[in-house]
Amino acid sequence: SSGINAEWPLRPGKKVKNPALSIAARQEQAKERRRKMEEERSQKLKEAAERKAARAAAEIALQEERSRKEREEKLEEDKIQVEMVALRKKIREEQQEKLVIYEKKKEKQTESYKAELAAEY
Repeated sequence: SSGINAEWPLRPGKKVKNPALSIAARQEQAKERRRKMEEERSQKLKEAAERKAARAAAEIALQEERSRKEREEKLEEDKIQVEMVALRKKIREEQQEKLVIYEKKKEKQTESYKAELAAEY
């Protein structure tokens, strides 16, 4: 078949392959369509890769921010721990001083009581 339809000329508005187009021209058109499709596919893949890279970069940035915050919180907790230890030590020292003062006072009272008892007898 030469590509000419038996119904030629056709009713107006009916789409038909132009028989004037040579096989070479049709092959060229098909090649051009394939090239365009390949180009679109390549562009879509490139855009998808760019979106994926942007997502990965955002995820890394988020992770770094999270790590930084965790380090800051840990530092703050360590600082509080150190302050608490220092405070406990200070409280212990003050209690120790009070105990020493109390024992000296008690000792004096005991001595003066012994002196009173000795004076009475």
